Amino acid sequence: MKTVISSILCLSIILSAVPGLSLATCKQDTTPPQVVITSPSENQTVSGKILLSASVSDPIVRGQKTSGIKAVRFFIDGTFYEIDKQAPYTAELDTTTLSDGLHTLQVRARDNAENKGKHKITFNVLNNPIDPPSDNLILNPSVEDCLYSPNPSPNPFYWHKGGWGTNTAVFTYPAEAHTGQKGASINISSYTNGDAKWYFDDVVVIPGENYIFSNYYKSTVPTRLTARYTMSDGTFMYLDLGYPATASNWTQFSASFTAPQNAISLTVFHLIETVGWLLVDDFSLVKESIPVYPFNQGMVTLSFDDGWLSSYQNGIPILNNYNIKSTQYIFTDALGTQGYITSSQMLDMQNQGHEIGAHSKTHSDLTTLNNSQLVDEILGSKQMLEAMGANTITSFAYPFGEWNENIKNIIGQSGYHGARTAMLQDGGFNSADQDPYLLKTFSIEINTPVSEVQKLINEAVNNKTWVILVFHQIENNGGQYSTAPQNLQNIASYISQNNIKTVTIGQGLNELGQ
Repeated sequence: MKTVISSILCLSIILSAVPGLSLATCKQDTTPPQVVITSPSENQTVSGKILLSASVSDPIVRGQKTSGIKAVRFFIDGTFYEIDKQAPYTAELDTTTLSDGLHTLQVRARDNAENKGKHKITFNVLNNPIDPPSDNLILNPSVEDCLYSPNPSPNPFYWHKGGWGTNTAVFTYPAEAHTGQKGASINISSYTNGDAKWYFDDVVVIPGENYIFSNYYKSTVPTRLTARYTMSDGTFMYLDLGYPATASNWTQFSASFTAPQNAISLTVFHLIETVGWLLVDDFSLVKESIPVYPFNQGMVTLSFDDGWLSSYQNGIPILNNYNIKSTQYIFTDALGTQGYITSSQMLDMQNQGHEIGAHSKTHSDLTTLNNSQLVDEILGSKQMLEAMGANTITSFAYPFGEWNENIKNIIGQSGYHGARTAMLQDGGFNSADQDPYLLKTFSIEINTPVSEVQKLINEAVNNKTWVILVFHQIENNGGQYSTAPQNLQNIASYISQNNIKTVTIGQGLNELGQ
């Protein structure tokens, strides 16, 4: 197809003033193939049987024929290794045939016009991988193990340098160590934007599981810790873990978090984003061993945010069909506006057995408000809903999932028995000793497969925990936070067929601490 297109592009028919046509034909292809090695990556440490792969293309250039790729050859340390004549261009390498240490991979491509393109990288072979401590998921966590080469400076095994933007960053390894002989450092001498960081190879994580990350550092400036998750669809998700302060002595930073839905692996960036220096050492990532205080049986809650009309029209009939009672979180300013329910429809849901909860008055980010504004949003929304005829409001849902200790305190002082989160970092399962004002959740979105929801429900049942599922619109072809009616139907049917206990938020709060 490429050849046909390029032939059309380069063929021009020129009409001249004199009757007749002048035909200009394509020139010979003189453009070399474009070659990019896609696996392994530069300086990656590998072991065992691995796949070598390269992306190779024959560029379309106006005025030239495209001849097509003739062959792609793989070279290890300058010696021919394998040839592939059909995309995708790959070769299998057993690293045990190579010595431990630095090696080169070069991929050379030739098109049918005999133009040549190539790409070369360096990679590390370690045929006896370093095992992490029994509970530490990070390989080479103290950056002690490495191979030396005079240029560039050595990298620790399973570690990478990274950065972006306009800044001048110098990475040093080995550097001063917290323990052992080696640490790693970054010095930024000029800065406009971006960051620089050391980071470890991705490790596998399990969605919904709790983890604790820590490392030791010294720095002349405040820094930032960011988790980068690789999701099941190949995209990345970034979540900040914290903002370590300046530290002239070795200081440990620690943060706990829950792996979000659809995450398959993660790494953590300890990054610097201003002029200054940062030393890092002794990293740890472990599954958090939290004593789980189980309920008598696993429980599921279906909660709906905002008061969307589609939830009332499309969702409530499905839930009623399976005798599942939900909790509906309403922000009062939306009532009666386009796309949202009216106060009468809210009371109709309540009369059908569904619980009404408060979601503030204006759906503002509460962390940006002063105390008088917080009281108006939190207590005011409760009072307004009750004045409309809602039963006593016992729970609150944080708008956007944003909260802090001051907001928690005002919620408690306003007469609520509990509050529900929504942020990914607050996600997970609730045990019987859960903080009632930080109820954990899982957000169900347009791309959340029913099978994933079923796994969450099964885990709650098996571990006797409480899983809270958060929905928004129930409609076809909606936005990110919508759920198709058929998916809600399948979820409700699964719950019903398996006789799984469902509770409203208020009912679940009543079982905490029992």
